[in-house]
Amino acid sequence: MGTSSSSASSSNLRAGVIQTTPVTADEAVLQLASAQAQMPAAPPRMRALDTPAGPRGKKRTWEEMECHATEESDTPRFKRARAETKAEADRYALFEAVSNGNSERVVEMITESPELLEARLPGPAGTTLLCRAVARGQRDIVHLLLDLEVKVDGRNDKGHTPLMLAAWNGQVDLISLLCERGADVNAYEPNGYLFPLKFGILIKNLQACQTLISLGADINRYFPTTKPGDFKISTMQWIFSSDYVELMIWLLDTGRITPDWIDHSAKISLINAAAGRGAASIVRLLLERGTRYDLAHFDERNEYKGTAIEIADRYWHFHVVECILRFHGLNNHQPLGSKGLQKPPAVDLHSHQSLWMQPKPNAADGLKDPQTRERPWGVLEALASIDFNSQNVSGFVGELKGRDWSALFAPSSETFKLYCTNASVLCANAFKRPWEQKKSEFSVCPAQQLQVLVEWMSDACSQHAPFSGLRLTRETEQVMNQMFDLQRELMLTAVAHLRANFEQHVQSLPELCMSVYISRTDQLNEPDLYRKVTEEWGLYDPVARAALRLVKDAYGKLQRVDPQRLPPKFAALSPGEQLGHVMAQLLDEWDKVPEIVEALRKGKADKDVEFLQELLFQQWRLFGEAFGVRKPHYSPFNPRRPERAEAELQMEVDVEEGEEKQLREVPVRLRTTEPALKS
Repeated sequence: MGTSSSSASSSNLRAGVIQTTPVTADEAVLQLASAQAQMPAAPPRMRALDTPAGPRGKKRTWEEMECHATEESDTPRFKRARAETKAEADRYALFEAVSNGNSERVVEMITESPELLEARLPGPAGTTLLCRAVARGQRDIVHLLLDLEVKVDGRNDKGHTPLMLAAWNGQVDLISLLCERGADVNAYEPNGYLFPLKFGILIKNLQACQTLISLGADINRYFPTTKPGDFKISTMQWIFSSDYVELMIWLLDTGRITPDWIDHSAKISLINAAAGRGAASIVRLLLERGTRYDLAHFDERNEYKGTAIEIADRYWHFHVVECILRFHGLNNHQPLGSKGLQKPPAVDLHSHQSLWMQPKPNAADGLKDPQTRERPWGVLEALASIDFNSQNVSGFVGELKGRDWSALFAPSSETFKLYCTNASVLCANAFKRPWEQKKSEFSVCPAQQLQVLVEWMSDACSQHAPFSGLRLTRETEQVMNQMFDLQRELMLTAVAHLRANFEQHVQSLPELCMSVYISRTDQLNEPDLYRKVTEEWGLYDPVARAALRLVKDAYGKLQRVDPQRLPPKFAALSPGEQLGHVMAQLLDEWDKVPEIVEALRKGKADKDVEFLQELLFQQWRLFGEAFGVRKPHYSPFNPRRPERAEAELQMEVDVEEGEEKQLREVPVRLRTTEPALKS
């Protein structure tokens, strides 16, 4: 009876059924004994070794233990790896007591082991006791360690002295205490350019800086550098780099420096040094204190380096340029000269100063001549008449500025130099006249330079909000960006107009050839046609020679066709229109233009090839689009074909019965931009 109830109970438990019938004590004992018999035997318990844990709960590797334990030791190897020497334990305990401000424990441990006074923590910092006490702000411990004659200028492994750390934390009381005990207020670490006053300048703690300077920190000192080619480091340079105007006010008010102070070793004035470091607040302060902004800077070799505004422009500190122009505009009636300004943003700030000095409710483009808005392409035509090879970027910028256009439309100096280097390839003269044989290999044509300008202006118009991110005031940034946006719209109009003219010229090429340049004896007057397309239309030499070959091939193909086999509608076209259709067919078949490939091989460097490739392929693409031939971007070898070819555009012709076969046999495929052929 008891066995059956026991088995039933266990089965109910295994099935998850709650037992509700009462169970006697004997039955419960039997159930417990049966369950224990079915349980697996427990594994034997391992006896733990009495291995002392290292301080702070950290284990030490065997390699670290090698220098403290000998091979003859009877201590087990792993036990020795976990153990720590008493000296190291005392060192960690001492630094912990210093961090917690436990003076009694510090005195006790140093009294027992005086060598701990020179202890350092392991690691990259290698901090000393005094550096740790200063970093934790433990003034009593600092007093205690100094009384125990610890080194007051003892550096950690990074070269920091306790005084540097006190300045970094802005602890004025510790700065005074350390200096009273003999700390070097001008201590210097050359590898990191570190000195106490620099730390106070970086955190802009005026009281700490005043204390250090009052205690002897030299603001005029130039610190040596260990790296070859580095400039000498001075305290004033760090003040300018941080634009710490509050400290500069205190130095001026206390008479430690004057507004027109000049460092004779570097031959640079305060305002020029501040402008070179981008310290606009200090520049404004010096101007308000009567500093002359036209003081010139000369280097060690007595070479002219410019005034404050020119130095700010050279180092891309356009907010300083704005500051000087604004101060001058508010306090002087005569405009400030801009001869030394070179960067486009600085030139625009100067030339359009009236826009942002007195902003108007409506946006203004800054153009004073009304005709410029009516014919914006006039400025490009005027610029194209100037020989670029005899100019530089500064002259180009000056031409734009003289016509009130933004200097941001000017090409970069690198692009301008590339053009001057490769002009002989673009503007080579393939058909020289007898009196031109003694001249240079190429002659620049204004029409060709105009096509270069069109591409440069097209790239310049891709700029968006060019005056943003220059640290200008919000109002100035907004006005100048609006000015450039308005001028950009006018420039895009000029680019579109000139490209439309180029397209009209190219479209007239077949008719012009048939009426003027192809004689009755079927000969093409290549020299005159070449001069026409280069000197008047602006085709580059490789493109012009390719165009001449295209005309000759198309005309020859047209001459080989039997007039009797031409469809009536094609035969009704004028000779120029027929030549144009054949030229379009050949353009579609040409994948490689030898004249352009030959020109690219004349590039001396990769950047020359890229420059030529961009201009030549762009003009050849525009040349083809004038005939309705649109291809992907050309490469020196073959065009990159799209993944899915577009439907071929052919001429729409009304085909009557019996003429369809005749039309298909014609070797000239008719192409136009009209809808596809109806079959």
